[in-house]
Parts: sequence; C-alpha cells; structure tokens
Amino acid sequence: MAQSVAQSFGELTGKCPWIIVNNLRRNKLDANRPADEATGGDSNALTAYNAYHDFVNDAIAKVESLHGNDGADGGVNGVLLDLHGYEGVDWRDNGGNHWVQYGYRLSENTLNVAQLAATPTGSVTHAAEKIGVVQSVPAIERLVRGDLSFGQLVPEIDPALVIGNMPANCGRGLPSPAAPNPKAICSGCNYFSGGCVELLCHF
Repeated sequence: MAQSVAQSFGELTGKCPWIIVNNLRRNKLDANRPADEATGGDSNALTAYNAYHDFVNDAIAKVESLHGNDGADGGVNGVLLDLHGYEGVDWRDNGGNHWVQYGYRLSENTLNVAQLAATPTGSVTHAAEKIGVVQSVPAIERLVRGDLSFGQLVPEIDPALVIGNMPANCGRGLPSPAAPNPKAICSGCNYFSGGCVELLCHF
C-alpha cells in the first residue's frame, strides 16, 4: 500500500516521497505509540524505535529545508502519512473486511455525517484551506471522500503482487466517492471503533 501511495504521489507531482518501513511485527514494536508503550521496556525494541523515528525526523527536516513551514504554526509544508495494518474485524463485507480505511485523523462520528464540517480540527483542515471548491463541493469533502481523496487517488492492489487468491474488494479505499462511508457498503458496517480510523492516522 505504501508503494501504491508513493507511486500515485509521483504520478501526480513528479516527486518521489520517502518511504520509511518498520519491518518488526506490532507485537515486537508498535512504532506509532510513545516509546515506553511501543517497546514494552525492551532495549532492542527501543533501539529500533529510535532508529525508525530518526529516519522520520530526517525526512521531515529535509522537507522543511526544501519547502519551508507555516511560520507561526510551525507546521512543515509537507504531509506525513502513517500506514499500518489492522488485523481485527469490526464488520464484514461478504465474509471479510478487505477495504483500506483512510482516517485523516478524524473521528468516526465526523466521518459518518452526511456532509463534513467546514473546519474539522486537525491537519486536514490546513490542507483543505489550500484546495478550492468545485461545482459547489466543499474543499474538505473533496479532500476526504471526493475527487482528491486517497480513496479515489490510490490505486487498488495489483493482483499480480498478491500471492494466492486476492479477496474481493482488497485494497479498495474508504471513504471515497464510490463508498463515502461504511453504510454505503453494508447496513451493519462501521468504521474501526478505536477513535480515529487507524490506517492513515497521523498527518
């Protein structure tokens, strides 16, 4: 999925993003949590944790040196995406939850409404401010589940990359124009119930 995102980004912008990979299973290192919680106090896990975040911080510093920041807010003019797998099953779509859930660090209550608030909190707000309205569709709608959403722009998983049979809907994005929320897929479908949707949680 990270390679698909990077490929789409390159096709749209002509630029190649950094891809930083944690190859350890989450029961060994959960790198997107505070260090104590992420490592369980294991010194080897802490070494890996620090190395991972050093790579992330190096990439952030390079982006800032190339593109600057927002000044008073101090936000770097770039985007940081956290992609990770989710093994649980909150809902099933014909036998399995194989969709990619994009969260934008928004709560499921925010994402489930018929029309997104014009100014939800979070980094997605800053990105929306740079995007225009098209045919009366608000910028925030375009960015989260419209024509500029990850659900629309990131290609589905290439079956040639899959070992064995690829499940139906594997790699399809949610939210997207075709599936603006889980209820568009099945009546009992809901977003992952852990606060923000976990796949792209950190901007």
